Amino acid sequence: MTSYNNLHFRVVPHIVDEIAKTAPDTKWVEVPRNNDNLEDGYKILTFGQLSQAVSRMARWIEKTIGTSTSRETITFMDRQNDIRYIFAIIASMKTGYKILLASTRNSEEGQRAILQRTNSKKFLHGQGMREEILALQDEKTPIEAFEVPP
Repeated sequence: MTSYNNLHFRVVPHIVDEIAKTAPDTKWVEVPRNNDNLEDGYKILTFGQLSQAVSRMARWIEKTIGTSTSRETITFMDRQNDIRYIFAIIASMKTGYKILLASTRNSEEGQRAILQRTNSKKFLHGQGMREEILALQDEKTPIEAFEVPP
């Protein structure tokens, strides 16, 4: 197995890409095949697959909202609590953004307060959430909503 002890001072996107380049078939995580029935077993995802998914999301972010040179905060929320959150975290780092991981459990008032406090105006979201996201908008909370492709 390859040693990655020299990676401790590097940023996560570079570490993921380095492992994907040198050992793409290395297991990253096991996820349920079916979130509704864990008896269906688990599938292994590799660092190669992680790197591809992150790069795909980073390209989508860059194409959709551009990159940030000022470490602007973007928000991500999805109804699914799955590994897309990890993809969003690493892709936001690759494109220069800070990321706020919003929760569907927050009240509208709480969500607005968090968005205002973090000055986050760009909201990336899962499928079918656009109306819910735009409902958070008011004069103090401008929002641009962008649906992340599946």
